[in-house]
Amino acid sequence: MARLSDHDVRDAEHALRMEIALTVGQYVRRMNEMGKAYIQEALEEASKNEEAVNGIAVGRAAAERATSDYFGGLAGAQYPAIEGSGTRSE
Repeated sequence: MARLSDHDVRDAEHALRMEIALTVGQYVRRMNEMGKAYIQEALEEASKNEEAVNGIAVGRAAAERATSDYFGGLAGAQYPAIEGSGTRSE
């Protein structure tokens, strides 16, 4: 067997990272969209009640809620990953 160069190892590791990022990215995009909706909801509620807003706290709460909702923490429902083709995944 031919000896692998350091470049071969780095190329393989980079391909590994990119494939994992593509797979996980589908779910991250979905949770980000959910989180943005939760942020908008929180900001509208604060504005309606004339409350001060802590953006970091709102963002953290949105992230926690989106993650929990996406993985079925509240309603037990899970959503399909976003597919690049624009078709709904099963």
